[in-house]
Amino acid sequence: MKEELTKNEKSKLKKIKIQLKKSAAKHAKQARQATDIAKASEKSSELHNQQVDVIDKMLDEKKKKRKKAGTESSKESSLRDWFKRKGAPGKKGGWVDCNTCRKGKCKPCGRKKGEKRAKYPSCRPTPAACKERGRGKTWGKKSKKGMKESFERIKELVREELTN
Repeated sequence: MKEELTKNEKSKLKKIKIQLKKSAAKHAKQARQATDIAKASEKSSELHNQQVDVIDKMLDEKKKKRKKAGTESSKESSLRDWFKRKGAPGKKGGWVDCNTCRKGKCKPCGRKKGEKRAKYPSCRPTPAACKERGRGKTWGKKSKKGMKESFERIKELVREELTN
């Protein structure tokens, strides 16, 4: 025995069928978009890895080329030779106090008899070596801003002591 559907039931089933087709189309579109995104992500990941490799190679080459002040060169075969290094032509020695460098000019290392300096000399073989940081945290010249702040702090302390 066959049961027949009423007109109302048939129209409801048609609507459900249309909705199912629409949602299936939407899901298919979303699936295509997801695969496209995954492919694009893979491509960008590959590109990123290639860029990282290129940068690593460039850094390795730069490390090989760069020499730090004080490394042994072909002319310097011993520590004695390293200490005898001269600065620019016409200079009596290359050793300079990095704490005194101003506008590319540096005073020679060490102190003359009776000479007063604010800081202990920080000597390097050439003025160019002064640009590299030393091993200590506070090596080199103090910033003017830091000096001004500390000077202001000292003034405040003195004022407080005088008022008390």
